[in-house]
Formats: sequence, C-alpha cells, structure tokens
Amino acid sequence: MELNISFANKPQRQFYYNTQRNQCISGGYNNGKTFIGCFKALTLLLGFPNYRVVIARQRYTDLKRTTMQTFFKMCPTELIASHNEQEGLTQLVNSSMIYWMHLDNVDENSLRGLEPNSILVDQAEETEEKVYNGLDSRLGRWDGAIIPQYLLDANPNWPKNKKGKLIAPSYLMLLTNPDTYYHYIYRKYHPDSIDRRKNYFFVECEWDSSLGSYESYEEVLKNDPEWVDKYVKGQWGVSSAQIHVMPSQSLLEPTDELIARIKSKGNLFRSMDHGDAAPTCVLWFAAIDGVYICYREYYAPGKVISYHRRAITDLSEGEEYSANYADPSIYKKA
Repeated sequence: MELNISFANKPQRQFYYNTQRNQCISGGYNNGKTFIGCFKALTLLLGFPNYRVVIARQRYTDLKRTTMQTFFKMCPTELIASHNEQEGLTQLVNSSMIYWMHLDNVDENSLRGLEPNSILVDQAEETEEKVYNGLDSRLGRWDGAIIPQYLLDANPNWPKNKKGKLIAPSYLMLLTNPDTYYHYIYRKYHPDSIDRRKNYFFVECEWDSSLGSYESYEEVLKNDPEWVDKYVKGQWGVSSAQIHVMPSQSLLEPTDELIARIKSKGNLFRSMDHGDAAPTCVLWFAAIDGVYICYREYYAPGKVISYHRRAITDLSEGEEYSANYADPSIYKKA
C-alpha cells in the first residue's frame, strides 16, 4: 500500500527523512510533532514486515487520549489485524507489531524484556533519564524484521549483523516540548549544549499557524512573553520565575545516620514564608561537604501564630542556626 504524505513544515520533513540512530524533534504547541512521529513509525511498520515498534508516553491516559488516537487516525483500518488495548498490543496484517507503553511505572526489569526495532517517545521531556537510558539500551534488539526484495535490489550492500543477517533500520525517536537547560534531552541533543552527543539529530520547530485557525495563533501571541518563547517559538531555557531545578538525583534517602550527620556537622539555616490565611512554610537547610541540603519541612495552613511558633520550636530541637531568613513583611505592623 502506498502512503502519500505532504509535510506541513520543513522540520517535519527533516525529521521524517533523518536516518541517524538517535533523533529528536522539539517544539512548542501546534506544529505536528506527534503526527510526523506516528507517521514515521507507521512507514517503518508497513515498509518492513514483522517490524516492531514501541510507542511510549509517560502516562497511559495521555498515551491513549492523544498519541494512540493520532496513530489510528492515520492508519487505515484494513491494515490492522488486531488491537488489544488491555495488553497494549497492535498487530498489522503484515505481522508488524506496536507495543503501547506508559512509562510512569517501568523499571530496569520491565525494560529488559523489550526487543523492538524502533522506539517512539511522545512528550519525552516528561520521562526520567534512567528510563531513556533503559529504552536506548533495548533499541534494535529484534532481528526478525523482513527486508523487502526491492530494497535489496536497490542496495546490494544492505547492512548485516555479525551473524550475516540483514538488519532493518532502528531509531530512537523523541517528540518533545522544550524544557530547561538542565534536562537530559537538552544536554544530549541540543546544538547549543557542550555535552551534545555526536551524530544525534535535533530539529526545532515553532507553532505552525497553517495547522488550525490563524485566530488561535494570534490569540496565543497575547500570552506572557515567556510562555510565547516556550510554547510558540519552542525555545529551551530557564523560567525567570524559577529559583532552582530539582532533578531526581538531588533527592536523598533520609536515613537516621544521614540526618544525624547533617545536624552534627552541617552549618544550619532556617527560612520561612508566612501567610495569614495561606499555609505557613519553614524549610531547614544545611551546608555540608560543599553542598546544600534541605533536611526538614514544616507546612501548615489555617493555624494561628502561636501554633506555628510552638510547632517550629519543637521541630528545631534546640539546634543552633547561622541565620534565619523570612519575608521582611513579617515585621510590618497592621
């Protein structure tokens, strides 16, 4: 069956025809990232019988509501042999398979059994780096895909593995919205990253006003400039309202030994954000071994000042602090 496609924009075309192993298309809203990712996956599935693709997203509800709907909208029903939503498995009439995965509960063991040719991750910025690494390690594990004879006739030197078996193309394809400079996708893929991996493909796209109504495009341009930069222009970066980034690697297991060492060896501080009706929050910090650790939190709404004073004093446990920080408005007299 012949698939006809017309590209909405140049980044779609670049991504679709790219043949590098690791590839990423990045952009804000309304530029056809999910469409072109699903169409490239469908092309591989139909072009190579018995081909296997994992199509993944962080949460199952999002996978089912968006990515899956986009795929089935473009895939002719006569090409679908079976679809089992409960098992997350779709088989096409040429024996190619799609494994639908949500990534919020996966671990090393669940990824270990994967044997796909290619992997497509939608909204990839929502995934953790360890999950990405696990998926990357499973890429190209399936060697049962069939290379059509017309491709072999056109390329007599078609690549083979060490056992002499013909190899189908394998791609790790990321569809992502922009995030911070600290995100692993930026570090590995973005051209401006000093840690960019060699031979990783990256293309960036803006809101495409030809997709949907132009009135909607004009309306979103009225939003905050920072929102426009991220979700219309597709620019990566740190929000001006963001104080710091909290990657998962920064979260420590609060063992009794660790807490005891922090309190006995660290330089301690407290900081407070108060509220009359809103919650009052106090955070305890320690500077130790060249790093800063937040080791305790107090957060309580709807209490009187005397309650907060007693609770904070009890939690402080007689500790000595180098400094205490709070909003200066706490000294404002009514």
